[in-house]
Amino acid sequence: MDRFKTRELTLIAVFSAAWIGYTFISSMTIGQVVHGVDVHVVRSVFLVLIVALLGRFGGATWMTVIVGLFYLSSRTPYPAIIITLATMASGLVYDVYIRILGYQNSVNWKIMPVGVILAGLVQSVVTLGSLTAMGFFPSRILQTVWVTGLGRNVIASILASFICLAISKRVLSAYGQNY
Repeated sequence: MDRFKTRELTLIAVFSAAWIGYTFISSMTIGQVVHGVDVHVVRSVFLVLIVALLGRFGGATWMTVIVGLFYLSSRTPYPAIIITLATMASGLVYDVYIRILGYQNSVNWKIMPVGVILAGLVQSVVTLGSLTAMGFFPSRILQTVWVTGLGRNVIASILASFICLAISKRVLSAYGQNY
């Protein structure tokens, strides 16, 4: 695999910083009301944009590694390592999915939403699976927690897909890329 160019590393760093900044601001303002749905949408937008702008494997993975490492230092109601691993897994899955289907399809309205949903589901499964294994949920509500968590994630991913489609075309055309 080729090394990243300075421009590519800069994009990864800027998107990571914007995601971290948004997460921090959201947690201080609307986080208790929207329960992370807004951060889920922002994550999806940044995943789609970084992969489309770079047009190569690794951008989403490195971005989620940077953000995941930040999450290690954040305060969460459960161990931060869980959200770190879940975030990293979502970036890797999105990178792999787009690599398989081709970077020229990264903002295709038929392909991109599936990738966004897959990345979101992976993040949820890792989080819910880890919390379940650690005994965070009583067994009597376990099924409800999983159905609610995964359902909420799919709905947020569908919403994120529409936002990604609207934003990505504009951002990519500003960068001189036509998809």
